[in-house]
Amino acid sequence: MQKRIFHLYAVSVLLIIALIISVLQFADKPKTQKQVIAVVDGVEIYKENIDFMLKLNEISKENSPQQTIDDDIQQSEVVDQQQLLNKRIRSIVIYNEAKKLGLEADYDEAYQTAKGAYDIAKEANDENYALIVDYMERIKFSEEEYLELAAKTYQNIMTQSNLYNEFIKDKSGTEDELKALFEEYVERLIEQAEIEYK
Repeated sequence: MQKRIFHLYAVSVLLIIALIISVLQFADKPKTQKQVIAVVDGVEIYKENIDFMLKLNEISKENSPQQTIDDDIQQSEVVDQQQLLNKRIRSIVIYNEAKKLGLEADYDEAYQTAKGAYDIAKEANDENYALIVDYMERIKFSEEEYLELAAKTYQNIMTQSNLYNEFIKDKSGTEDELKALFEEYVERLIEQAEIEYK
């Protein structure tokens, strides 16, 4: 039981960071007229959400100077719309491929994991919970909106992980070699995807 609690608490810290990433994946805010800037295999990408992601990156830098929206984007780099658009395209392509192969993670399980992690952070009432609250207040998310977004994020992360695990199951090599092979696979998927820029 103690191991389970520790796992959920660790996940709660992950979800603080994942909240930022999740806006790129799923966020419906800001709730204004949306300008489509690209369509990937039928999935629309909105300029407003990419702009919102840039704003969240600035909030992230203020709260944690060592943390940016993605490990691939270094703190010293200027994060721009094109970088975020590329990340969004990559995410859509990976998720769609996993879903096509029947590897989509269960949303209800993801929601329960997100809520369990959030409840533990809330009960601890420490700096991690304060960070979550700060994000919610500054981007005008309710607690339920945060939980739904965190659940979608966790579902997305697990779905992409499922595709990775399926891809490497019959392959051998070091971790770095397998990751490199997977990246080549993803690049091929992106090349094959129907991408239309507006």
